[in-house]
Amino acid sequence: MLSFICSGSGLALILSPLVLVRMYYWFISDIGAEPNPFPNPWRALFFGGAIAFVFSCLIAFPAVILIQWLVRKWRS
Repeated sequence: MLSFICSGSGLALILSPLVLVRMYYWFISDIGAEPNPFPNPWRALFFGGAIAFVFSCLIAFPAVILIQWLVRKWRS
């Protein structure tokens, strides 16, 4: 069980920067021509990182389940 949690969390940490960059481009494309789209950039980075980690967990844990299932099926 601990291996599953560590694997899922590790994969989520690896995927988080990719999700954060994608979220950044998505928000920038919706902003338009505002002079200062992120008035408090450190706060936006912190909350964006937390949201990106949650989204990454939604991808990582099912991926770990699938990978472990495929490995077990391949070995038998």
